[in-house]
Amino acid sequence: MFSDFSFLDYVWRGLLVGTLLSTIVLSGIFFVFWLLKERFSHTQMKWFLNYQILLLFLTFIGSFAFVVVSDPELAIRCFDHFVKDSASFTMTRIISGVWLFTILAMLGFDSIKIYLSFLKSKKLRPVFDNKIRSLFEKCLAKNSFNKSPQLFMTSENISPYAWGLIDHKIVIPESSLKSLGLEAWESIFAHELIHIKDKDSLWLSLELLCRRLLFFNPLIYLVRQKHCLVIEKAADEQAIKFGGMDSSRFIKSLIEVLEVCKGAKANPLAVSASRNFLEIKERIESLSKIHRPVASKAIYYSVLLATILFTTGFSAAQAKRAINGFSEKNSIGMMCSQLRHEKLIESWLNIEAAPNKCR
Repeated sequence: MFSDFSFLDYVWRGLLVGTLLSTIVLSGIFFVFWLLKERFSHTQMKWFLNYQILLLFLTFIGSFAFVVVSDPELAIRCFDHFVKDSASFTMTRIISGVWLFTILAMLGFDSIKIYLSFLKSKKLRPVFDNKIRSLFEKCLAKNSFNKSPQLFMTSENISPYAWGLIDHKIVIPESSLKSLGLEAWESIFAHELIHIKDKDSLWLSLELLCRRLLFFNPLIYLVRQKHCLVIEKAADEQAIKFGGMDSSRFIKSLIEVLEVCKGAKANPLAVSASRNFLEIKERIESLSKIHRPVASKAIYYSVLLATILFTTGFSAAQAKRAINGFSEKNSIGMMCSQLRHEKLIESWLNIEAAPNKCR
């Protein structure tokens, strides 16, 4: 069946190049993050990771485009000559098809979850408590929005969260209206409004897309962990800074929310105020030493630009080498390399490979 889908040759070649380049980018992210995490503020580190995730996405997708325009043997469908030969076992096309099917299945499942979350958001009820609404309006006044988010409540006993990509809502559990004091609500609103202002749900959605595309790479899950945590730390940091709050008061509010509300389920469109114990522990430890160094904008953007240029340049060089390396050094072309991939995979699967010359 897979022998009839020659476009999977593009997918295979793009996967080979894209996996190498994405691993380079992910390794660079970890190295630079480790180098800078104690020297820059959480907010600066959040934007560093945001831009690096965008670079990761563009690099992986760009590798497929690079293969299309740089590999002439694909354009003339050389590999079809070997696929028609019974000696060729089209494992590369099978793997490409499985990867493509897995991606579509996961994205389809994510789309269903987001759609159900959207339907649930339509059933939310406005908050009518005058004290809570007044406090919310006060927090809104400290921030500037093109379109002000609305305040809603839910019957579920879950952590307060900010929801949406364009039409934003802050959702709070009805059961906690009387349980939490005004100080706790002020901390919650300040934290969630920062998520909305910085469009954190959009960046988390991009990270989710990268995680789906690179589901086979364990490094992407470590990046997710760092990204989610630094987003929460940055929201805490900015809520204290711009809300004029005391860090000890904010920690107290965070613990109150944890005591009263359950953590919300993972959803890129819903950025929750509290998740699990380890995250809360790290956030409290971070808040206890809130006065972190803030690098100047000149230094920050210089480091960011240098990292992007180095990663992009190194990735492009590796991509060019991956495409042209065989033909330049061995004069056998990339198509013979694909046959080698076939035989290597066959050997892993204990399949007896028939001889087949590169023509």
